[in-house]
Amino acid sequence: MTKVAGHETAIALALLLLITVLQWIGLRLSSVVLQAMSSVTALTLISLACACFLHCHCASGSALLHPLPTVPSRPFSIVAALLVALRAVVVTYDGWYEAIYFAEEDTNPSRNLPRAMLGGVTVIVSIYLLINVAFLVVMPMEELAASRLPAADAAQLVFASTRFARLSGHFVTLLSLLTLISLINSVMLGAPRILFAVARDGLFTEKVSSVSSSGTPRPALLLSSLAAALMVASGSFENIVTVASFFVASNYCLNCVALFTLRRHEPQARRPYRAWWFPWSTGIVLTASFLFLIAVGHSDPSNALRFFLLLLLSIPVYLWLSKPTEPWPA
Repeated sequence: MTKVAGHETAIALALLLLITVLQWIGLRLSSVVLQAMSSVTALTLISLACACFLHCHCASGSALLHPLPTVPSRPFSIVAALLVALRAVVVTYDGWYEAIYFAEEDTNPSRNLPRAMLGGVTVIVSIYLLINVAFLVVMPMEELAASRLPAADAAQLVFASTRFARLSGHFVTLLSLLTLISLINSVMLGAPRILFAVARDGLFTEKVSSVSSSGTPRPALLLSSLAAALMVASGSFENIVTVASFFVASNYCLNCVALFTLRRHEPQARRPYRAWWFPWSTGIVLTASFLFLIAVGHSDPSNALRFFLLLLLSIPVYLWLSKPTEPWPA
């Protein structure tokens, strides 16, 4: 870790370039890499969680080695702690709907999309809760909060009495880096398809709607990578997460408003996907997302300002790109 300290931005840009080249080559290769890394990561983390629980039980004879943290007594402290945690949580679970970007490439989206989204959310939530509880039972909250790679530190604690103690920490560290590559690969698979769809609808330059013979929307991929590189170079990881959480919550609000509007103006439209418990479920998500925007904006005005500046900057860019062009004179 000390060897790479201070070079985080350069490493992040290098990984971004690597994933861009990987996807530029072809969709099949990047998809295989994503599936392989995701499977290996999930199995390893589940195994590490089971090892943490087994280590805790053998060490103390109970299911809990360290006491869980106490909840703050003051309501303001509880809200402040929840807001700080929710910024990261919102971004962490943001990819739950990313399967919709590949609906056109799916042979049966009406059947597969709900399964992929609901099944994916269930699996990811279960794994995240499992490993977080596993880390809490082997590491005190103070150590866990100060750790930069909790999985590696937990592995060293669990295997401390074996000759694989140091090796296990290095292995989990490497796995964590591979997880980041898998995450970047997943995001960069979905983001270009948003630009591709927008361009095909005439709301962006038509050149972005082109697709290579390997199945990759290369102009959209290039623009997405450049935008991501600018975000990486613009600030720290915490700032990027906070700004991203603003965009995620804003999209939730806009999607819910769009759902209400479409249900009202197009009541007879064919809808293969059901909105369960509408309008109450949609109203709850809309209200929670709006309150989240207000609360986080109040607690972190500097990043809220960054969000609004980026949003305002996108308006003239959108107006310029979506303006119809006149044909060249003959």
